[in-house]
Amino acid sequence: MILRVLLTATLLSMLASISLSGQVTIQPLSGYENLQRLAAQGKGSTASEKVDCDAVDLSGFTVVRPGQTVRRLIRPDTSGLIGGVTYSCTDCAATGGNVVLRRDTLIYTANADEEEVLDNLVFRACTSNGTDCGTPLTVRVLVQREGRTVNLPGQTGEVGERLTLATPDNSLTRKATCRSVEACAPDYRGRDRDFAFDSSPTAGNDVTYDVSAYAGVDAICVTVCSEFGLCDTYRTEVTIARNATALPFFDDFSGGGFRPAVARWQDRDVLVNRTFAQLPPSIGVATFDAVDADGFSYPATGGGRRTFPRDYLTSTPLNMVGQEGSTLSFYLQPRGLGNRPERQDSFVVQFLRPNGNFQTVFAVEGLRNNVPTDSVLAFQRYAIPVAGEFLYGGFVFRFLNKSNQSGAVDNWHLDYVKLDRAAVAAGTRDLALVKEPGSILAPLTSLPLRHYQAAGEDLIREDLRIDVHNAAGQQLSLGSVKSSDILISDRAAGTIVAADAAPPEVFGLPVTVAPMSYVSADLAPGWAGLSTVATYLNGLAQDSQRVEISTQYRLEPNGENGELSVSVRVNNTASTTTVLDNYMAYDDGSAEATIFSRVQTRTVVRFPSYVEDELRGIQVRIPRDLGGFGDQKLRLVVYAAGDSLPTDRLYEQDFDIVVPEDIIQDSLEGFTTYLFDEPLQLPTGNFFVGWEQLPAAREITIGYDRNTNSQEFQFADYGSGWRALLGTTKGSLMLRPLLGGFEGFQTSTEGVATVSALVDVFPNPTSGTLHLRSNSESRTRSGRPLQLPTATYHVRLFNLAGALQQTQTGLNDLDLSALPAGAYVLEVSDGLRRSFHKVIRN
Repeated sequence: MILRVLLTATLLSMLASISLSGQVTIQPLSGYENLQRLAAQGKGSTASEKVDCDAVDLSGFTVVRPGQTVRRLIRPDTSGLIGGVTYSCTDCAATGGNVVLRRDTLIYTANADEEEVLDNLVFRACTSNGTDCGTPLTVRVLVQREGRTVNLPGQTGEVGERLTLATPDNSLTRKATCRSVEACAPDYRGRDRDFAFDSSPTAGNDVTYDVSAYAGVDAICVTVCSEFGLCDTYRTEVTIARNATALPFFDDFSGGGFRPAVARWQDRDVLVNRTFAQLPPSIGVATFDAVDADGFSYPATGGGRRTFPRDYLTSTPLNMVGQEGSTLSFYLQPRGLGNRPERQDSFVVQFLRPNGNFQTVFAVEGLRNNVPTDSVLAFQRYAIPVAGEFLYGGFVFRFLNKSNQSGAVDNWHLDYVKLDRAAVAAGTRDLALVKEPGSILAPLTSLPLRHYQAAGEDLIREDLRIDVHNAAGQQLSLGSVKSSDILISDRAAGTIVAADAAPPEVFGLPVTVAPMSYVSADLAPGWAGLSTVATYLNGLAQDSQRVEISTQYRLEPNGENGELSVSVRVNNTASTTTVLDNYMAYDDGSAEATIFSRVQTRTVVRFPSYVEDELRGIQVRIPRDLGGFGDQKLRLVVYAAGDSLPTDRLYEQDFDIVVPEDIIQDSLEGFTTYLFDEPLQLPTGNFFVGWEQLPAAREITIGYDRNTNSQEFQFADYGSGWRALLGTTKGSLMLRPLLGGFEGFQTSTEGVATVSALVDVFPNPTSGTLHLRSNSESRTRSGRPLQLPTATYHVRLFNLAGALQQTQTGLNDLDLSALPAGAYVLEVSDGLRRSFHKVIRN
């Protein structure tokens, strides 16, 4: 089928889309759910949004400022009174001031030192003899000072530090009925700071503040208001100082993690990843789009007609004194495997002038609409001389992209950023790996061990490939002993095979690499290491529930840059972990796009069952959609296979749509788990799993992995029979059948008792061993203790990217000493309940 570009005009299809076979469409992501889970764990600007106090209606009050006098005519009820009438104050015991009644005039003089007090004064009109009186009149006098802004003592914070910004404990803050907190330094450029009211019982109106990586002076304002609308604002300035660092400045984003390194950058807007770009100069890039630092889309602006800055990437302050001849160089690629930036979009470089204003020194526009969607756009290298006016201490440079859309759209991929005095032509003496090895299996990237053993050795990939880039302006040598290395190991058992067991070399890379060029090489034919891996896997017990095989590439080049030797050495290693567990997959776990099908279209993926098994459910990658999915159901379907196409429908079930952005940690990163009411028995042979789009105002989007290609196993039926999903945009639908032995939960809060804590974990933070102790006082959300028989606890530790780090059964101690410092999520389950614990490895 021909791949064509759809020109969409409705709000529901504002993002650039590609149609496969007429009824199935690929479109960009709306956000990054794995990052949104970080916000759910206490990081994210959502905690700091200002909530305005409701306006108080004071129209029924007489408002008097302290020390002021007010005169007011009173008109008590005189109906039915005959003859002379006198006015009297029957209840004028005022606490906020002095009350005088002169005939029909109330004179109220407020005390000079009052803050806020309400006096209810009662007046009555009576006949001269006092025998008849009218209905009493109540006059509400509110003595209230004006609201004020109080500047509290400032604080100095280190990057990443958590501060407590204390609000004074006084009469107003103690009786306040409304409060809000907001950022109130309009000139502070940092978007990385987080703040919220301290939730501890004794904190009062104190605020916890997580210091941004951006140097400057920030300010946080806490506003507290009484029930009568008296509001005070307490302003605290926070100074974030960052010392100017010396040249050279270098980053190729190969160190891992989702966000830029704090040591080199002041923003965290861009997404650091290894999946969106094509053939970068080194493994890992920084991707600019229209998604913010917490994984949410920026709001639409300008009515779609104007472009606005979206992501920023700002360097740390640099000492440029005496650095004449310095040049900023970088590599840039539009689109990659993501969404192309259009002509009105742009990528911009700015330098900070000594007066504090940024000056644009470079800009490039997006792509024309006639650029083929399946073309590989090479990274372009740019070099910008640093003029003399920028040679001062504290200079910074920044990158930004401009877009008029929302979501993971208008992609630019940045790599290999360098600022140095060295001549531009010299480049950087660095040989770098360009991408990860990928799964050691093919075409499946994961399957249960029992299926692998029944399938034979054909599932081991023989087309492993290595790509290397020379960033230098001269020829470099890969090394005289070995140009490349491959190490394969089982996470639990250790090394299975090393490359030097297969002379002469695993990959047929040349001895030298030409200046600023790429070389690629395939695995040497007949390498014995693959047979060793197959033999190892076939020798494992069939009841092994999870096996993790790590494939690692290593370079050992000669003559890499001495001044940057530590930095450029990071990109000499890349690895991929292949998981054999109780599910099947064609994808690598990363969604670079989404795919949706039209109403009443059935879309399925073919999987092989090498042994008799049971299908317990399906895991689906359902990225969040800008417009939401409404209240429609997701209909999952299972079909039997004929020669190659689906035949009989074996199973269907409708489920609520649950997007994993609301889940701290699901059974697999980023996937929604749907379990069938009854397991479906699978004979040996092929079967198909997928979904049918029910009538709805908006189609369900499913994750689409652009780094793997299982197009030959994907089919759709638009009502006229099954057809292959063809097109030049290749990828893998992210649906994973869950087979016998799968022990995860369905992604839902219903049917699972969520408790405050199944276990106590200590010490936390820890530098080594984490102790786990059963908590007998676990309670449900209603607060009632759960009295259940003693259960076997299943413990799993995940990093914040969702990758499983450790697993065990029972409450043994966890040894975290081999893990890098950072935050982790510990999941503890007894089969009926589960609790999550944030763990810090320091």
